Amino acid sequence: MKLSEVKEYVIREYGAKRWEEVERDYIYEIYNSSTEERIERLMFHGEFIRYINIPTKREQKVAIKQNWRNIQYIDNPSEEIKLYAIKQNGDAIQYIENPSEELKIEAVKSNFTSIRYINNQSEELKLLAVKICYLSLQYIHNPSDELLKEALKNKNSIIDMLKHIKNDLKGRKKRIRKG
Repeated sequence: MKLSEVKEYVIREYGAKRWEEVERDYIYEIYNSSTEERIERLMFHGEFIRYINIPTKREQKVAIKQNWRNIQYIDNPSEEIKLYAIKQNGDAIQYIENPSEELKIEAVKSNFTSIRYINNQSEELKLLAVKICYLSLQYIHNPSDELLKEALKNKNSIIDMLKHIKNDLKGRKKRIRKG
């Protein structure tokens, strides 16, 4: 629907005063502003990207740079834009439909905890996450023996696991005494 058709509809259904209110609204201003004016606004309010009909690549990057979560407001982002968001923060993967294996790997490299947002985790991806930080095991369902062995290569992981077991045993002793 063209803007002129929207204007006619609003005036016909709600009156000229309502159209004047629409014209003063910031969404209308964004819609009617130049690319440079939109970029200025996006630098401080990246979420306004959702009101831009077909944002330029530059507008998309400015919005994502302002806040990586703004990727969720971009319809059909290109692979380049998806990768840009993921490099800002790997957790951006949660807003990307059917990410490629390359994007998944970049997300984990950017932030190992982003594996929690990835469905269909390949064994290679899981291994990468564990090599980066053994704590990623908490986001991996049914880890293979190979993954567990990799996690145990880290001295800190063994110490943390022993502390966890020790605390768990203390808790059980207290419950037994009370019971």
